[in-house]
Amino acid sequence: PPINKMSSSRTSINEDPTDEIQDRCPLQAHEAAPLVPLLLPARPIYRYTVLFVACLFSIGTYFTSVAIGVVQTQVQDAFGITDELFELQYTLSSIPNIFVPFFGGFMLDKLGLLYGTVVACSVVFAGGLVMALSPYTHNFYTLILGRILFAMGSEVSYVAQNTICCLWFKDKGMALAMGLTVSAGRLGSFLAFSVTGWVAELFHDYRAAIWLGAIMAALSMVAAVCYFFLHKYALSVGHKFDPDSDPNAMNRISMKDVLTFPASFWLIVVLSMTFYNTIWPYEATGVAYLEKRYSLDQKLAGLLMSVIPFISLIFSPPFGLVVDRIGYRAILASVALFFLVISFACLLTTSIPLLYVSIGLMGIVSTAVPVAVWPAIPMIIPSENLGTAFGSISVANSIAATIVYYCKGRLVDGIVYLLGVSVFSFVTSIIWNILDARQGGLVNKRKKS
Repeated sequence: PPINKMSSSRTSINEDPTDEIQDRCPLQAHEAAPLVPLLLPARPIYRYTVLFVACLFSIGTYFTSVAIGVVQTQVQDAFGITDELFELQYTLSSIPNIFVPFFGGFMLDKLGLLYGTVVACSVVFAGGLVMALSPYTHNFYTLILGRILFAMGSEVSYVAQNTICCLWFKDKGMALAMGLTVSAGRLGSFLAFSVTGWVAELFHDYRAAIWLGAIMAALSMVAAVCYFFLHKYALSVGHKFDPDSDPNAMNRISMKDVLTFPASFWLIVVLSMTFYNTIWPYEATGVAYLEKRYSLDQKLAGLLMSVIPFISLIFSPPFGLVVDRIGYRAILASVALFFLVISFACLLTTSIPLLYVSIGLMGIVSTAVPVAVWPAIPMIIPSENLGTAFGSISVANSIAATIVYYCKGRLVDGIVYLLGVSVFSFVTSIIWNILDARQGGLVNKRKKS
């Protein structure tokens, strides 16, 4: 049968001189492509190579984000600041990110996925470099400036990473792909919690730990360049992406489209806001919290905190496979969020055994919720509106982060506040399940992703 040519709106992902050849005879175009079969972009090994490179975005950004929190006590002593002022960096870096998804979507739309990703990860590195240089200026606001740059670049890189997953893995194990990106981020956090304290002690200088964060931020930039060439190569050999997965459409944010989204999507937004803004604040300041509440030394506190991302690192991919096979996404999210409530309740005591229970449960929750919830979004939102959907969630998360960090820094016991937020998240997931059941069980149906 005749092959219809791609519309001009698709040229951003399929632009290449071989397009015309492939339209006339797609089989010959691919047969005449690389001499080495493994280099065929349509093969799984190539797709997973792309995914591996995209995962490096998360490893670098998560490591850099966590590293400075591990040496929080030394940073506060060096700059002469309080806990409240230290957490100000997280509050202020969240405010620009309320607007960054709109700018980031526009940037990726105008520059294209390839150039936009490189620019975003370059900003990540620039922010990490400024943070590493801030101790030499003896000005805490230089550190805040670096944190803001880093956060802005990270936010756009996450949008790009989600787009890459949708582009290469739609209907080909997207939950597994997203599970692997979650594992990559958790690997970055695990390494930061495990290594940063030892590096600071080895060099007898907390600044060495922050410099290590800057080096890991550079890893994100290098990975973005690698993805640039992998994608370009795929185009050069005539690879055709799914026309319904146009990254320009997935990165484009439309306020008009927001009004058309179903109620189930907005419940996911609320769930995301409340879930991530319990896990993130706790991980950001968890080492200092364990040092003070449980009288642990920095290395042991960092080691215990590393268990949370380590569990996610190990179990996110297999859990993604399970979700792909059995479905029941909203139900699994509710079960996980119930355990999150128990986890924070355990932290209200000073019992070391209950601390271990809390850390183990938090690791399981931070594995299950993202892998269950994120693949549900393409199930209820059309491909052309995914950019608006992901952008809306990023904006909502940034608004919630600004509020949570501000309030937590001013409370005597921030854990009580986070416990309350986790309860709200669990209740939201129950409402999501009820609504999904009334709408025919689209999210909870047993179907391969």
